[in-house]
Order: sequence, then structure tokens, then C-alpha cells
Amino acid sequence: MDATKDMVPQNRPPRPPRHGHKPEPPTTGHDEPTEEAENMRIRGRLMDILSRFIEEQGMTQHEAADLFGVSQPRISNLMNRKTEKFSIDALVNMHAKTGATVRLTVAMHGDPSA
Repeated sequence: MDATKDMVPQNRPPRPPRHGHKPEPPTTGHDEPTEEAENMRIRGRLMDILSRFIEEQGMTQHEAADLFGVSQPRISNLMNRKTEKFSIDALVNMHAKTGATVRLTVAMHGDPSA
């Protein structure tokens, strides 16, 4: 019997989130998201909207790549929510190619109107 089959790697990297699943953002320990987590949240939201647009249009990844002027593997990364592979700038540019308008709202901490 091979004992190595029963061994589980101790330092396995975490699996990336599946499409449609949103990971919890890291926090500072004071219930406030870190800068990186907030950036990831914004990128994830932009990616979700683009993915939904592609699906609703019934586009193939190749058709979407042509529309956005990127490669098919880039669209695959988008559809699989590989957030770390996209900048906010790149995602805003992709939204512009759909004819969409991207609006930004900033709520300051402690702002009673937020």
C-alpha cells in the first residue's frame, strides 16, 4: 500500500472563487475593508456586469473578444472572474465598448447622507 496517496498537501494555495461566488474581502480587523479588498470588490462588480452582458447577448467568447479588442483567453479570465488579471481602467474601457456609462459614487465614512 502506498502511504503517499493518503497524504494531503499542507501548503496548497486556496482555490480561486467559482464564477458567481464572491469571496469575502480581507479586513483591517476594524470591520473596514482594506484598500485592496475595496479595489477587488469594484473590479468584481465591473466583471460581473460585463459577464452578464456577454451572456445576455448570447455571444461566444470569440465574439466578445472581437467586440472588446482582446484575446479569447482574456474573455475566459473575465468570465471566470479572475479579478487579479484586470485593472479598473481596462474594465471601464470594456464597458465603454458596450455603449454603457460607468458612474462612480463615493461614500465617505461617517457621512450621514451615505
